[in-house]
Amino acid sequence: MPTCYVVLRTQSKTTLNCLSKTSAILPNYSSPLWKGQAAPDAFASELPTRLAAHATEAERELITQTAAVIRITHSFNTAQRAAMARCVSIMAEGMVFYQGQETLDGVENQAAMDRYCYYVAGVVGEMLTTLFCDALL
Repeated sequence: MPTCYVVLRTQSKTTLNCLSKTSAILPNYSSPLWKGQAAPDAFASELPTRLAAHATEAERELITQTAAVIRITHSFNTAQRAAMARCVSIMAEGMVFYQGQETLDGVENQAAMDRYCYYVAGVVGEMLTTLFCDALL
């Protein structure tokens, strides 16, 4: 899911300045943009200005393709868009949470490890299950 990567990379502390990290980048999936009712060009044009100077060339290239990525998601059916929106929203929440918890000591305990694993992998599994089941219908 390219949109997942676009949102997560722009959410990431390594590519986005801290002030922007928790602001407008986190997608509002009820907005006309994400529902396919508005052109993504204005949203996409502001993203390159939010990248940190140390963003990689590959990240910069992906960000320049944001409008195309969003247009592709507009071709998904309602169930597919809902699964993706849920996944990306939860992953972005987790990224913001864990960036605030950053430490070289690792996570606190098993419950914290379980929570981290859910954010980075479990929610993807849930999304894929929804997408696979939708494809079978």
